[in-house]
Amino acid sequence: MKVVSPDARPAMTGGTRTRSMTQAIQALAPKTADLVDAGCLLLLCAVALVGFANTFDTWQFLFVGLVGVLLGISSAHLARVLRWHWLTVAVLVVVEFFLLGSAVGLRDDAPLGFLPTLSTLGSLGSLTVSGWKSLLTTLPPVDGAGQYVVLPYLLGLVAGSVGFAAARTVKRPGWVIATPTVLFVVVVLLGTLQPVASLEQGVGFAAIAFAWLAYRFRQRRRLTGTGTSNRVQLATGAVMLVAAILGGGALGGFLPGSATQRVVLRTYVQPPVDLSQYASPLENFRLYSSPTLNKLYDQSLLKVDGAKAGDLLRFAVLDDYSSRDWSASGGSGGPETGFQTIGSNVPDESSDGKTTATITVLNAYAASTVGGLNMWVPNLGETSSVVYSGSNSKSHAGAFRFNLSTMQGIVLDQLKTNDVIKVTSTPVSTDAGADPQPGGSPSVTADSYAFLAATEKKWSGTATTPWQRLTAVENVLKAGYWSDGTITGETLYLPGHGQRRLSDFVNGQSLVGSDEQYAATFALLANQIGFPARVVMGAAIPDGGEIKGKNVTAWVELQTTTGWVAIPPSAFIPSRDRHPIQTPQEVSQDSRATDVPPPNPVRAPGSFDQLSDGELAGVKMDGGWLGSLLRIILSILAVSGPPLGALLLIVGGILVVKWRRSRRRMSKGSPADRVTAGWREVLDRVRDIGIIVPAGHTRLEESRLIGSDAVSALAVRTNTATFGQDDPDDAMAREVWASVKATKKALLRPLGRWRRIGARLNLRSLLPERFAAIQLPRVSFKRPVRLGSPSRLASTAQPRLSQD
Repeated sequence: MKVVSPDARPAMTGGTRTRSMTQAIQALAPKTADLVDAGCLLLLCAVALVGFANTFDTWQFLFVGLVGVLLGISSAHLARVLRWHWLTVAVLVVVEFFLLGSAVGLRDDAPLGFLPTLSTLGSLGSLTVSGWKSLLTTLPPVDGAGQYVVLPYLLGLVAGSVGFAAARTVKRPGWVIATPTVLFVVVVLLGTLQPVASLEQGVGFAAIAFAWLAYRFRQRRRLTGTGTSNRVQLATGAVMLVAAILGGGALGGFLPGSATQRVVLRTYVQPPVDLSQYASPLENFRLYSSPTLNKLYDQSLLKVDGAKAGDLLRFAVLDDYSSRDWSASGGSGGPETGFQTIGSNVPDESSDGKTTATITVLNAYAASTVGGLNMWVPNLGETSSVVYSGSNSKSHAGAFRFNLSTMQGIVLDQLKTNDVIKVTSTPVSTDAGADPQPGGSPSVTADSYAFLAATEKKWSGTATTPWQRLTAVENVLKAGYWSDGTITGETLYLPGHGQRRLSDFVNGQSLVGSDEQYAATFALLANQIGFPARVVMGAAIPDGGEIKGKNVTAWVELQTTTGWVAIPPSAFIPSRDRHPIQTPQEVSQDSRATDVPPPNPVRAPGSFDQLSDGELAGVKMDGGWLGSLLRIILSILAVSGPPLGALLLIVGGILVVKWRRSRRRMSKGSPADRVTAGWREVLDRVRDIGIIVPAGHTRLEESRLIGSDAVSALAVRTNTATFGQDDPDDAMAREVWASVKATKKALLRPLGRWRRIGARLNLRSLLPERFAAIQLPRVSFKRPVRLGSPSRLASTAQPRLSQD
């Protein structure tokens, strides 16, 4: 074998370069150690990625993740063999992610199912940043062929590249399992509370990691003179490994902390949608019930096929009372509350009695922003499947949110006319059985219904059991009168169901109200008795399946020990034909006086009808077109005002800082200092324009580098004032600064409007002078010119100043 000294290497001729390239290509073939490290890393990453089994509904995520691991390993191996900088690996990973990400999770949007486009690249970038939170707030399992599968692919790329680079670089054997261990922990944190085969997964990971570490230790150390063969050592290690695994599996459940709940991030991530900020649709009940208002009473809302006449179709489930209204909320909190993005299907444990109804959204329902219903997805009860049809199906599927505690869905982009929804759900039972008992705990706080404690005690009378007390309350309510306050002589019966309105309702001479007051009161009294109760706004499906506004009603659902039970409106709401006895209006003693009707009710701030009219909450403006114009202006200012104000504050701050700096240079110090500061002022303006003047030159040299006659004249004047026989005085300093101001204007004059604005707002001159030559992001719209010599400037600087 011939040994060649490094100093005696031949010159890099063409043949040598060819042989070196050939050797580099041959070196790409992996060696045994490379294959062992890559294989062990791949197996450990596969075991770690298995933790996503409950997160996705198919095993495609595992295949995609392993492809990412292999690509990451290949990138790290290529960079190591060719001796590239480690940043090259990061660049390769980014390229592989964006190049193949469209084929992994965005096939529906990619041409031919795999070609990247600007749209898919933007989606991949968005998923990289916000996809993790979206995954955590999506009810598992998610679609295994959907967009979220790019996240395991990204994890595999990073783990493969970092893990293999570490395995082939670090000398300490223990560090090789750091990357797959981190991947294992990350997958657990992103997973669900119910793991899949956690014992098998942990045992498999430990076994592979132990074998890899044993190989690495053996490669590092060679034991001699022990008197044992390799087979004996291998058998001994295997026995110890099996003993450790069996012991851990048997005793692990008895160790401290084994009974604690699995820690996952979705437990701590707040669901992104909270409907408690929206006004309750129940507040607008009389828009549907009143033929006098003629809003939605006789208009068709929905067309339902596949359901029986008389079934209760739920529009909105309202499970929280805020002392002002009943609204939708997420229950008591936790990982399965709130309106969240759902995965490929809705978790549903029911199996019998499911009904699939096809619901067609008609114009009145889609346009009912004033009624607040077009964001709610109708259903018959516990929903197990929601499928959209029509041109808006994809948009609705992406905007669909579901609440597991109420089994109710919403679409944030709102339902549109002619949308078709196929909903499979199990109708809520209306048969409570004989003397049912409360199940669970009240869904609202005790403070919310404490004002009805005396009413419940009075109405329930001598009843003893909770169901008997509830039945007594039903009978009292059923004996009342019905009015929504819209017909002549009944305008004193106002809408609303806040504490004040319900106090007037139960404490009046007789019970008079609409479904809104009866359902709100009955639900609160049920909670007072002990039954968790919620208000449901919906409709009883009429013959023919076409639901109109007059069919809309409200009822109450109670939680018993056997589940939720619907109390139909006919059980506690009087017939709409049962109007209150009208009391004749008192005649004024003054015959010339005019009877003034009661004022229209004032809506609570933030109510849905106010928001839909485009008005600020609590503000009502009249005046025809002028009022409409003012409302539009206020709406625009409400949206654009804060960002415009922030932008103006930033721009004003930059201009003020530069103005104060110029004033300080012109007025502070001796006349000689002010003259020198004037030249620095001009150099700052030059830097802001985009010309970088290197340090170490005289003023005349700098003026030649800049290439402006005005700057050259100022350089001569400044040198004359500085190096003349007499020291400069105040008059000379003022003359120099007058030239400074004229020179600054002359520098901006040949530039275009936007470049002049950019130069005034450029931050480069505010940096210390030692950083002035650094290429930084700036406001100007053209790249700065780096000036290195007068000869180079002669061909670049002058055209830049006169180009525009």
